[in-house]
Amino acid sequence: MKKLFLILALLPRLLLAQSAFQNGSIQNGQIGVAASGGGGGATWTLVAHTNASAAVSGGTATSGAIDTTGAKFLAVTLNWAGGGPVVFSDNKANTWTTSVNYTNNNPKVQWYFVTNATGGVGSGHTFSASCPGLKISFHVYAFSVTSGQPTVDVEAAGARTSSWLGNILSPGSLTPSTANDLFLSSVAWDVNTATTVTNNANFIYTEPLTFTGAGFMSGYKIHVGDASAENPGWLQFPTANDDADANHIAFKLQ
Repeated sequence: MKKLFLILALLPRLLLAQSAFQNGSIQNGQIGVAASGGGGGATWTLVAHTNASAAVSGGTATSGAIDTTGAKFLAVTLNWAGGGPVVFSDNKANTWTTSVNYTNNNPKVQWYFVTNATGGVGSGHTFSASCPGLKISFHVYAFSVTSGQPTVDVEAAGARTSSWLGNILSPGSLTPSTANDLFLSSVAWDVNTATTVTNNANFIYTEPLTFTGAGFMSGYKIHVGDASAENPGWLQFPTANDDADANHIAFKLQ
């Protein structure tokens, strides 16, 4: 009875997640528009999204080509297991900055980003990552902005659990310093059974990357004229307990 109640409670979130996908990827297009009254201002638009994974030891994950024309901000969340270092690059010669906080366990999760990519975007854009560890995967987001310079606003420390079943995994609340932030969150898990993962904060999130013994999801949320806090958490059901790590970060326009 308890399991049935949990499934019924989470069903609307699953349906919402499915509506965000088309042909296995997030639909491109305008996500936020300037609010009328009570704020407004600069906004973010998702230009393109892609992902890749390598489920073999020391493998290289390379994405298919996407068109990032018009994007100014690029963000990549990487998930890897084992050692390091991780080598990440794209074919447009962008210089990537890494988030300060990340989960230093297995699986590991970290964000990479470019805040002014206007000279390193365009058609045929590909991304590649490798690691001498067990597995590596990543999600790529390319955003244009109406005005302002993207910069890190607030970041949470990585969170980890070895008993994820039925528990919400979140690194903690993010309180932006201004309105119109872009919030990014990701989760990686290590499990050998099928699992369903949802986000409790109405993020638009990606199709999961899954392979034997592991999985990875991420998502984003755009505030428009709103500087309220976000506490994105990830919930898994219904499978056995397993290790999981999450990380999230917010960017502002200044």
